[in-house]
Amino acid sequence: AAIRATIDSPNEKAVVCILGTGSNCSYFDGSIINQKVISLGYTLMDEASGNFFGKDQASLFEIENTEGSIFNPKQETETNFNEEKHTFKVDYSNPILENITIESGIQYVWQNVNNIYAVRNFNNNNWVIDSGLTNQFEYQQNVFGVYTTGAIERNNTGLKLGLRLENTLLNTRLITTNELNNRNFNNLFPSLHFSYNPKKSLGFQLGYSRRIYRPRLWDLNPFFNIRDNYNIRTGNPNLLPEFTDSYEISTVITTDNTSFNFSIYTRITEDVIERISTFENNVNTFIPYNIGIKEATGLECNTKLNMSKKITLLGDFNYFQFKRSGEFEQQIIDKYQIKYIKSEYPDTTVIAGGGIRSWDIANLYLNLGADHIAVSTLCFNPFKMGYFYTKYLFKNLGNKILEKIK
Repeated sequence: AAIRATIDSPNEKAVVCILGTGSNCSYFDGSIINQKVISLGYTLMDEASGNFFGKDQASLFEIENTEGSIFNPKQETETNFNEEKHTFKVDYSNPILENITIESGIQYVWQNVNNIYAVRNFNNNNWVIDSGLTNQFEYQQNVFGVYTTGAIERNNTGLKLGLRLENTLLNTRLITTNELNNRNFNNLFPSLHFSYNPKKSLGFQLGYSRRIYRPRLWDLNPFFNIRDNYNIRTGNPNLLPEFTDSYEISTVITTDNTSFNFSIYTRITEDVIERISTFENNVNTFIPYNIGIKEATGLECNTKLNMSKKITLLGDFNYFQFKRSGEFEQQIIDKYQIKYIKSEYPDTTVIAGGGIRSWDIANLYLNLGADHIAVSTLCFNPFKMGYFYTKYLFKNLGNKILEKIK
């Protein structure tokens, strides 16, 4: 930022100085910063922020009967939602030597939510509270984190190690039924990044990090949303966070007007949050659970080409495959559940879809027992869609002709 504020044109050379805490001086040769003087001090930054969000919402439903009997044809819902969130941060940075930098910091995030959800049924010309679907949900989450990183650069090599410790205190409470769920857990998140640049235009990087994905409020709230009396979406206050270990190797190639980035990565996620549907008494209920492991491996390419000062071309390619496994109520869950559904519920019609971009994948679904396939994702590529349907129609037509000949 200091360099951009000093120069008038992109390739202009300049000596840039910063005075005050963290005083520094460097030479900019038009493309690269050459820092020969280490900082005269440290950098200490603090930050505080907060926000509040609230909403009131009401909906009225009227169910029309087409077959069979129904109950409570008129229904209304009411939601009163309030969320308050505050964040406090302190960061410290100190280049103790010319090529060694130490950083550390703390962060505290406090979040408080109150959600009142009410459902009323119209009976005998009166709106009556449905006690089974009405409740008040309180949610409070406090996350305290401490981190430190150390970076060293020498010649064409760089290494950065980091470690973050987090304590999470999560309390949920259903006021009406007085159901409490209190969680208190600690987690460590290490990280490692290594870089090697044998040339100015060529660089290699290797990285590892561990990340957390905490359940959203709506994933925890047991009283969240109903579409009608037959479709209910609810949360699970016993949900745990997802943890992902990410490994990546990348190569960066740059020229005067072109940059190319090629990466190979693997991500392993534990305690994957999946929404399970249960059907009982003609009511379909969706509840999230922590189920199994998901492994994703792929490669990604990014290209940037500066055609001129006003025209830049960007390109991106990402190919990956994933494997998902887990167990729920002694049922093995994997990417394809078609065989299980057809064996347990032979009269069920299965429509398979998602990720169908070739005949091989469509044929796999059909061989597993799917009755139909959905190829909406092919609509993004009309040429591939035309090829898919041509091959599909000719294959089926050929099978029918062979059946008649036999």
